[in-house]
Amino acid sequence: MDSMVKKQSLGWGILLICAGIAAIIEQFADVNAWYQVAIFLVGSIVSLIFYLGDRSNWLLLIPTYIMLLVAVVGAILEFDILNGDLIGAFVLVLIAAPFLVVYFNNRNNWWAIIPSFILFAIALMLFLSSVNVLSDDLIGPFVLFSIAIPFLVVYFRNKENWWALIPAYTMIVIGIMVGLIETGILRSMLIPAYVFLAIALPFFIVYFLNKDNWWALIPGGILGLGGFGFLLSESVGDFLLPAVLIAAGLWVILRKTNK
Repeated sequence: MDSMVKKQSLGWGILLICAGIAAIIEQFADVNAWYQVAIFLVGSIVSLIFYLGDRSNWLLLIPTYIMLLVAVVGAILEFDILNGDLIGAFVLVLIAAPFLVVYFNNRNNWWAIIPSFILFAIALMLFLSSVNVLSDDLIGPFVLFSIAIPFLVVYFRNKENWWALIPAYTMIVIGIMVGLIETGILRSMLIPAYVFLAIALPFFIVYFLNKDNWWALIPGGILGLGGFGFLLSESVGDFLLPAVLIAAGLWVILRKTNK
C-alpha cells in the first residue's frame, strides 16, 4: 500500500514539477512554446514508465494523461490546427474520454456515464455553434437536455436508481422554460406560473402512482393553485377558468356514470 501511494505521489509530483518549469519558461525565458510542450510530453512518458512498472497502480495514469493532454493541446495550438470554440470542444472530448474508458472497463461504474456524456454534449454544442448550426437561443436548452439524458440512462438501466429522475426532470423542465423564454412564448406572469406547475406535477405523479402517498397532494395542490393563480392574472386566464370548469364538470359526469 505504501509503495502504491508513493508511486501515485510521484506522478503528481512530476506533473507539478513540469508545470513549475513551464511557468518559469513562460515568465523568464524568451523561448519557443515547443519547449513547454516537450516538458509535459517528457513528464507524461516518465510517469507512464513508472505505471508500466506496476500496472495495478492505475491511478498513476491520471497525472500521466493530464500531462499528455497538455502537451497535445499545446502542439495543436502551435500548429494552429484548431481555434476558438473548436479547441474548447477538442479539450472537452479529451477530458470525457477517460470516463468512457472507466465505464467500458467495468460496467458497474455507471456513474462515469454522467460526466462523459455531459462533456461530450458540451463539446458537440461548441462545435455546432462554431459552424453556425446551433443558434444562440437554442444553446441553453441543448445543454440542459444533454445533462438530463445520462440521468435518464442511469434510471432506465436500473430502475432502482429512481433518484436519477430528479435531476433529469429538473434539467428538462428548465431547458423547456429557457427555450420558451427565448422564443417569447413564455413571458411576464407565465414564467412563475410555469415554474409552480412544473414543480407541482411530480407530486401529483407520486400520488397517482401510489394513492397511499396522499401527502403529495398537499404541496402539489398548493403549488398547482399558485401556478393557476399566475395564469389567471394573464390574458390566458380569460379562457383557462372556463376550460377548467368544463373539464371538472365532464370529470364529475363521467365519474358518476361509470359507477
